[in-house]
Amino acid sequence: MFITVAGCLALLAAAAPAATVWQQVGKFTAEDGAAADVLGNSVGVDGVTAIAGALHDDDNGDDSGSAYVFDVLTGEQLAKLTAADGTAGDEFGYAVAISGNIAVVGARYDNVADTESGSAYVFDVTTGEQLHKLVPDDGAEYDRFGWAVAVSGNLALVAAPFDDDYGSNSGAVYVYDVTTGAMLRRLTAQDAGNYWGFGYSVALEGETALIGASGATGQVPLSGAAYVFNVATGQQLRKLYAGDGSDADDFGGAVAMCGDLGIIGASWDDVAEEYSGSAYLFNLATGQQLHKITPPDPIEEGFFGRSV
Repeated sequence: MFITVAGCLALLAAAAPAATVWQQVGKFTAEDGAAADVLGNSVGVDGVTAIAGALHDDDNGDDSGSAYVFDVLTGEQLAKLTAADGTAGDEFGYAVAISGNIAVVGARYDNVADTESGSAYVFDVTTGEQLHKLVPDDGAEYDRFGWAVAVSGNLALVAAPFDDDYGSNSGAVYVYDVTTGAMLRRLTAQDAGNYWGFGYSVALEGETALIGASGATGQVPLSGAAYVFNVATGQQLRKLYAGDGSDADDFGGAVAMCGDLGIIGASWDDVAEEYSGSAYLFNLATGQQLHKITPPDPIEEGFFGRSV
């Protein structure tokens, strides 16, 4: 079951009334954590199961990376995930996502096809078993496939924002069946151009994807954009950008969605101070910008919206 926009808002209202005092209920740490592992560089949660990446873990060599699975109710570490063929410098765990018992983990610097061509892995989190290694047929040097990942049901997105097929670093996103490991299609922006960075961030719910392109032309060149796709057909449904966007806002640097509600970060927006940052709420079904969100206490280089 997917939650509608109204459902999302109702849940937020029920869970966080104005007088709510937020209480920390747990802290996740790795049983074998070590200095500079950077556990929590990437995180994902579904139900009562969470996954956290540790891209500088050294089990398979310096900065080979790992990911940990936790029970969010107890804080118990359920599994540690590493690539069966992991090597030094892969940064496995730079990106993570989870849906049900399936996790997808990106290794953006894996040299599997060429230097930093990148890869991603599919795991069963209940057993810790590696099910598939995902590598695109057209992987190339410095594509960094696995930079961003998302999973929903049997579908996964793996981004290669530095793919050069439609211009230098124009970017591409690949759709996979996590049951079989088969690539289903490749997504690119209809108006792709140099340094678009399509796939810098990705979100997926059902058959709808929200894909950030932080270097795209939006309101003005280089202000950033995000794209809505039907991943079952590969059809681009709409392009979103901030109504007040300006050069180098990084709009699309982070995205998330729930039903028809999408949130898009613009962490370099100078709305209050230089790089204080902002985020925008959109109706993904209509493309309408609903709200612009800024912090009540903006600071210079606060980068509000860096993650959403």
